[in-house]
Amino acid sequence: MHIDILNYEITIDGKELRFPMSYEEVKSVMGEASRVLVEDWGTLYMYDDQGMIFEDQNSPMYLKKQKAYIDEEHKITSVSLYVNDKQDLLQDMRKHKDPDYYPHGLYKGNLTFRGYQPENKYFNNYYGCYQAYVTNSEGESEFAHVGAYIRGEDADPNYDGDRLLKNVIISFKPRRPKSTENYNIEQPDEECLFFDNFNFKLAVIQELMYEQEVLKPYFDIYDYAKFKKAKWNLDTIKNVRGAVNFFKELPIPVSMAEKVERILMDGGNNIYLNIAPCWDGEDERFYIDKLSEAELKQFPNLKKMTVMTSDIDKLKKVCEPLGIEVERF
Repeated sequence: MHIDILNYEITIDGKELRFPMSYEEVKSVMGEASRVLVEDWGTLYMYDDQGMIFEDQNSPMYLKKQKAYIDEEHKITSVSLYVNDKQDLLQDMRKHKDPDYYPHGLYKGNLTFRGYQPENKYFNNYYGCYQAYVTNSEGESEFAHVGAYIRGEDADPNYDGDRLLKNVIISFKPRRPKSTENYNIEQPDEECLFFDNFNFKLAVIQELMYEQEVLKPYFDIYDYAKFKKAKWNLDTIKNVRGAVNFFKELPIPVSMAEKVERILMDGGNNIYLNIAPCWDGEDERFYIDKLSEAELKQFPNLKKMTVMTSDIDKLKKVCEPLGIEVERF
């Protein structure tokens, strides 16, 4: 077997897998996993005969921070190659002692970076993660987004001809792209929508900003913090006050109201994760329990709402006479 590390991708015997991967994509190249181990922190897809593990991080927060998140299926961010069965070399990020957490076989093949085997002095524990250089779209040289951590003694050789001799963890390390958004709020020349319920406004913003992408700027809490040069704690389940204030002040032109045909509230909506980045969706802070007829009438094409609420009957009394079907999420 030959694995080649490119920029966002690896190839396995010439077949490409791009990070972050889904298990379905891995299966298309590797076949069914020998075993699947599910833990709180992630899922391990074990390929015993090949000496390989594909790891799915259960929490997508890192990918979202780096703007590399695709969906809940694409969360595989590392591939481990177990080449040497000496116990002192079986070191991974979790430090497990249970042999079930290791492949039952060994990896017998090569590992290259864009077709190149790096010299021992560059590809060792001292340097940490080795990443090859690539040329970006602007013709500049930069590190690839995929690198590898080698395990073993630096003095020992990494290769014997075209065969890897040490355990390696291939890791997806995406660089967050620079933001070009201007977060200075400007008042439009036309009339703007009003809201009696702020949580309803957030649900509308979710549809216009994150689903249809017509309401600007496209808000990202990490970019916004940099824009404001703020030192907020963004590893929190609490609402970030700066984000809440931004959405309170953000005007929505009346002309956009006709674009809203549905409202679909979900604890994983972008709007909520940009207000409370680590929110688990288990409290009622974003519930809609009350709506006014006046704010609803602004949306002539709104026909269906799926909402987080503790009082669906109260909402139905307001929505259904206006021809709006409403159901609880």
